[in-house]
Amino acid sequence: RVVGGQPSSSDGQWPWMVSLQLGDEGKSRKQHICGGTLIAPSWVLTAAHCIAVMHDFVYGNITRDYKRWNRAEFLNQITVEMADYYIRDAALLKLKSVIPTTDHVNTLCSPESGHQFTPGTECIISGWGKTVSGFPNRPHFARVPLLAHSDCQQKYSHLNITSDMLCAGPEDGTRDACVGDSGGPLICEDPQGSDRWFQVGVASWNIGCGVPGYPGVYAKVSAFESWIENVTNHVSS
Repeated sequence: RVVGGQPSSSDGQWPWMVSLQLGDEGKSRKQHICGGTLIAPSWVLTAAHCIAVMHDFVYGNITRDYKRWNRAEFLNQITVEMADYYIRDAALLKLKSVIPTTDHVNTLCSPESGHQFTPGTECIISGWGKTVSGFPNRPHFARVPLLAHSDCQQKYSHLNITSDMLCAGPEDGTRDACVGDSGGPLICEDPQGSDRWFQVGVASWNIGCGVPGYPGVYAKVSAFESWIENVTNHVSS
């Protein structure tokens, strides 16, 4: 769950959110495993550790009820590409078909050159992670501040926070990603003042959920943006 989060207020509030689910083709019962982000009409970005046991994927938006989401089910992905697994916890999934954009389904932007998301910037995490009563139908979300790399490394002094990682979360741990939120996006509003959102991170790991002094750690999208472009351009062509 997203620790300290609240349910999305409307359909399409986060129109790029994807629920990756495990199940058998043709059967309605599927289990949410991780989150993901629709970064292009036929591409989903998620965490590499999420796809190790997956063989079957379902695209979802606000609700995970297979009868109620946007009637877009994409099973048996044809391409899986992983970056260096233990360095960049990122994976790309190429869907069988292009997902048409609507008022409730859209792609998320990647940071552009010149965009600077400084420490202290309040950003958003979201996901269908497990709550006390199970996995919610609507994704929950929460605001978390970005941390400077040096501050994060100091908090995780016994571990190596690489330049490919990004940390976010309040000191008291009251807002954080948790079980089932892995692979989902960390997004920030355009610092140049437009209404656009940009994905700056992919939920990767943490120590516990909402533990004071240990912020969430995310794969830093800008560190592998060129890899995303190379993979999507090569496979698409």
